[in-house]
Amino acid sequence: MPQPCHWFLRLAVPFGLIYALIVPPFQAPDETSHFYRAYHLSEGHWMGVQQDGRRLGGDLPASLLAFYQPFSHLRYDYEARITVDSLRRAMAIPLQPGRRTFTDFANTGFYAPTSYLPYAIVFAILKPFRPGPGWFFYAGRLAGLAFWIFVLFHAIRLLPYHRWTIAFCALLPASLFMHASLSGDTVINAVAFYLIAWQLALIFDEKRQFGWRQGLGLLGLSAVLSLGKVVYAPLISLFWLIPKEKFASTKSYWWWGSGLMLANAALLLGWYFYSGALFVPYDAYDPVFREGQQLNPGVDPAGQMAFIIEHPFHFARMIMGSYRDSLPATLAHYAGKFGWEHNYLPTPLIGLLLLTLLGLALFERGQPEGLDWRRRLFFFSLAAGMCLALATVLYLLWQAVGDSRIVVLMGRYFFPIFPLIWLALPLRRLSLPQRLLCLWALGLSAFALLWGVWAVMQRYYFG
Repeated sequence: MPQPCHWFLRLAVPFGLIYALIVPPFQAPDETSHFYRAYHLSEGHWMGVQQDGRRLGGDLPASLLAFYQPFSHLRYDYEARITVDSLRRAMAIPLQPGRRTFTDFANTGFYAPTSYLPYAIVFAILKPFRPGPGWFFYAGRLAGLAFWIFVLFHAIRLLPYHRWTIAFCALLPASLFMHASLSGDTVINAVAFYLIAWQLALIFDEKRQFGWRQGLGLLGLSAVLSLGKVVYAPLISLFWLIPKEKFASTKSYWWWGSGLMLANAALLLGWYFYSGALFVPYDAYDPVFREGQQLNPGVDPAGQMAFIIEHPFHFARMIMGSYRDSLPATLAHYAGKFGWEHNYLPTPLIGLLLLTLLGLALFERGQPEGLDWRRRLFFFSLAAGMCLALATVLYLLWQAVGDSRIVVLMGRYFFPIFPLIWLALPLRRLSLPQRLLCLWALGLSAFALLWGVWAVMQRYYFG
């Protein structure tokens, strides 16, 4: 049997390339605004720019918007298809960097630039050659995919246990669809996986010791999460599970732990006050340009926070009801969703993928002796806390004040959260034949990814 990291590589590279090339442009969630944000960053603009306090975006070549137009109708029209000729015409659009227009990316203009660095670097390298916007777009997809595969490969290799489980989790069709797109979430999710793996190695690998290099590395990774996606920042709290014996002294343990927590708290607060002022809600956005932006009417973060404080028990019941109501859709989205809107793999296949993932989490051998009930409880509690933080942030930024449900609990938000649950689940007293279990998971992954190729072709080309 190949090592799990090599199994991951052999499936992620070919299928990732296929998905990156056959999924039409701008068919992944928020891919349009991520593309604009990355290109804007490549020109040296660290953040989006407000225009008259009623728009958020940047001054970009008009050709970027022209490249988007041929694909804009695909999101909602399930009967629409594209042809090779239409794609060829879109790819032939010239860049013309001198012809510029203010372009809105209202929901990403306040995101941290660290989430877009791989794309911006590749765009900056390409600019002297002046390719058309389509070439920038596909180069960005490939750059993000390469970054994600590289980081995940090393994260899986670094894990002290459950390598097959996490590899299978990363290779779920919805995961590969998402990470083969042009999205800031690709960078964030890769960093989150590596942060989890590195801390688990420090917790359970007896040969690993903690020194200043480890401390600075954890600080850098956690800073990317704190700046890029606040709900994943708590992953740095896995630090407290590292045995004190791995430090030069108990004092060193407390100094590093306190320093990491305080540094990330300072980053969170500083970034909130800096970037929060850039956000322009739907009701305040220029009516001529707000349609088509990923903004919802009635959103007011300050007003929503006041509502939460005034009605804490209602808020708690609302979160529990939202998770209960959205659970089937969230799990389907987590395992077998592609593109915008209602594009899913068959329900039986999604169910089989989820059952296999659960089986791997329960029965994969090799869990360390140090995985006691306290550490399992810590994993579950951390996952629950991140789910609460996610629901709160979504309620603040995407729901109208006082809404009775959160309707945007999409599975892609849980890619860095659910692994904590899988890592807490292995059973010591029960076992399944490991070779058979791994062969089944390997075959199912390949089959599901192949079905994903067929589903994309049916949806966008010849269905």
